[in-house]
Amino acid sequence: NQLTELTGFNKIVMLRKLDLNSNCVTSVDDIACLTDLPRLHDIAIAENPLSKSRSYRNKVLCMFTQACRRTDILVDGKGFSEKEKKKAKNTRVKGATRQGPSTLP
Repeated sequence: NQLTELTGFNKIVMLRKLDLNSNCVTSVDDIACLTDLPRLHDIAIAENPLSKSRSYRNKVLCMFTQACRRTDILVDGKGFSEKEKKKAKNTRVKGATRQGPSTLP
């Protein structure tokens, strides 16, 4: 697909799983709009420039934790340990601007 931008995905409010494997997503900031999706549970982002960073999974968790207080997200099919979740709650991430918990419609 060669996706570089995810604008518009945040309007698919019923989305539960998103496979973005093998695209051109370059940073965590590019996926910030996905934190608006209250039902999104599983994001596949392997084989993107973003996934070349060793800490990309933790950065995604931090983004969701800070933006919508969610730690139940799976990244590339894997969840997070309690230690990783606790660390994410105490880490500030650029682009994580939403306040308050995610709510289902």
